[in-house]
Amino acid sequence: RENKLGWWFALGVVAGAGLYAKFSTGLLIGFGGLWLLISPKARRCLATPRPWIALVVVLAFALPLMVGMCRMNFIQLTYASARDAWVMANRSHFYYIGVQVALLMVFLLALWSSGLLRRAKDEPANSSSVLLVDPHARFFLLWMGLGPALSICLISLFTGIGEAWGKPMYSLIGLVAIALLGRRLTDQVLRRVMLWGFGMIVFTALAFAVWIPGGCYVLGHLRNECVPGPEIAAKLQDDWHAKEHIPLGVVAGEEGLMMTVGVFASDKPSMFTEFNALYAPWITEDRLRKQGMLIVWGGETPAPAEWSGWTQDRKIEHAQFAWATGRPPLMVSYVMIPPGSSNLPKLNTLVTAKSLTR
Repeated sequence: RENKLGWWFALGVVAGAGLYAKFSTGLLIGFGGLWLLISPKARRCLATPRPWIALVVVLAFALPLMVGMCRMNFIQLTYASARDAWVMANRSHFYYIGVQVALLMVFLLALWSSGLLRRAKDEPANSSSVLLVDPHARFFLLWMGLGPALSICLISLFTGIGEAWGKPMYSLIGLVAIALLGRRLTDQVLRRVMLWGFGMIVFTALAFAVWIPGGCYVLGHLRNECVPGPEIAAKLQDDWHAKEHIPLGVVAGEEGLMMTVGVFASDKPSMFTEFNALYAPWITEDRLRKQGMLIVWGGETPAPAEWSGWTQDRKIEHAQFAWATGRPPLMVSYVMIPPGSSNLPKLNTLVTAKSLTR
């Protein structure tokens, strides 16, 4: 409303920085841009330099991000499109919408039990619960608060979208509720809302704290969170040092164990995801020749057939790791490709079918 340069500059900073948190921030930026075009009041701002300065700030933030995406062959977008194709092939067209409705039922339950959806006994029958009475401001809040979320629901019918990808679009839904129901926000209702917020935080933390250990140590379902990561990384790294006499530089193989070694090994090796240079552009043929590579997977079985170009005719080592009392130990198999190896496969740079199911 004030059309001051400081607010426009701050908007540009927040919008540009938001792209680094979530690419879907671009949808919010797009809806904001559309608002400038469809609202007569907002459209007058376009005749001033301020919104264009905000746009320049957004582009300045986005430029390093775009350069990085170019260097990685836009994997961030190609992965998303490939994942969407998997959803369309394996889920109902209404899968995304169904998940969102189920999640939002908790929000509606919180509003109802707090008293925001119910007319109080002393509330006049003809009274309005709307707190934001300015129709122009209310329409803007509805546009920004519900528009992106509803648009993703519509898009999901035709493209397929991961169930969690639209969650940032609900950031303003609480403000929408207060704008439409705020006149019922008494001290008692506010306390109930606060209890709901605090309760959800505690419930989520407790559920996670019980579910993960319970699944591992009670039900016996070994999860990545229960894998003895430091012990595995130390053992495999020590074996590598004993045989190759150089720091461990690259690790590949089964995703969970690869990440375990990559995170916990003191040499801080780079991870070669799915043996695919598209997913790990920092891995090059020259680097593999100089540093070699450790390939790791679970169980005593041979390495998967699709890895044969990397593992064939190489000695397979095995190691056992205890992870829970009374449970069979975790068996880890691994192959060492020594530095100087020349008979290595060409690096793959294509989106693989396996990545679509992540």
